Amino acid sequence: AGLFAMGMWRDNPNDLPSTFIGQPAPAVPAAGLPGIPALTAADFRTGQVTVLNFWGSWCPPCRAEHPVLMEMAAQGVRIAGFNIMEGPEAGAAYLADY
Repeated sequence: AGLFAMGMWRDNPNDLPSTFIGQPAPAVPAAGLPGIPALTAADFRTGQVTVLNFWGSWCPPCRAEHPVLMEMAAQGVRIAGFNIMEGPEAGAAYLADY
């Protein structure tokens, strides 16, 4: 009950803080998910701004931001995603579902 109360009286109770804020970015995986080509360093030398998103199907904030990223992509924003901390099958299944 105490944790619930603390959560409700935060500055923004709808905020989903990331544990990665202020931390170095995770290593870029060498292989892409099944059926999705892997990104290379050359993909980031196009002069186009790219939003990099490190995500996992197990991550609640990642699931919450997914529709926003899809909307940004539909508006022409280049999004590159890196599935982390799980097997490629789980990441591919999540993308197939969402």
